[in-house]
Amino acid sequence: MSKTRTFATYLEDEYYDLMFNRLSSYIYQNRSRLNLHTSLAADPNYAKLDDLHVMGVTFKETEDDRILFRAAIQTDIIVKGWSRRDYEEDVASAWFSISFTGILRCGLNMVTITSVGEYSKECFNKEDALSQYLIPYVYSSDLDIHAEKFLKKYCPKALETPMPLPIKDVLDAMCLSVHLAPLPDGIFGQTYFNNATVDIYDRDKNVVSADIEEGTILVSPDVFFMRNIGSVNNTIIHECVHWDKHYNF
Repeated sequence: MSKTRTFATYLEDEYYDLMFNRLSSYIYQNRSRLNLHTSLAADPNYAKLDDLHVMGVTFKETEDDRILFRAAIQTDIIVKGWSRRDYEEDVASAWFSISFTGILRCGLNMVTITSVGEYSKECFNKEDALSQYLIPYVYSSDLDIHAEKFLKKYCPKALETPMPLPIKDVLDAMCLSVHLAPLPDGIFGQTYFNNATVDIYDRDKNVVSADIEEGTILVSPDVFFMRNIGSVNNTIIHECVHWDKHYNF
């Protein structure tokens, strides 16, 4: 199974050149006012982007298929300037913010940079924010509200009579399926929102390649061995909530 990538890794892999070119222009145009001095080049008059890394991404979803996101970028910039003795060259580290827009339909398409600026911690609006995996955040202060809404939709009898949550009933109501699979270390559950070909375990506990449909939850056998059946159920319900939030955000 291929290693799961975060959106930050995907963005850096797929749009490195686009970001590099826009940042290069921004740095050149604003080199005189950017704080790029180093111990060797105390007053640089030359600045050129050398490398960049996407350190984090925040998202906002709109009412249509368009998605807005902002990337925090750490850069290495070659600077040159006069020191007390000579004209020196050094590497300065600086952070920038790049804002994008794109269309989230059968993947991410029509990605466009809308603005570039110096990085600053902006107000995080949890009401319309998505995680780096494009999943809406669920905050601890709102857990009871989300739990009640979830049960009303998929298992209303659990609100009327205290009971262990019937996992199969919930999965059937949501039209979701579950397979055991060799997930990466530390990952107990993973939900697929599109069709895919993945490695799973068959009935004889052999690893086989299988075509799965959207709405498939993969669970690592490690959750059985390292924890207990209650943790397995918690893992499955955790993924069910992700699915519900994704399609009802």
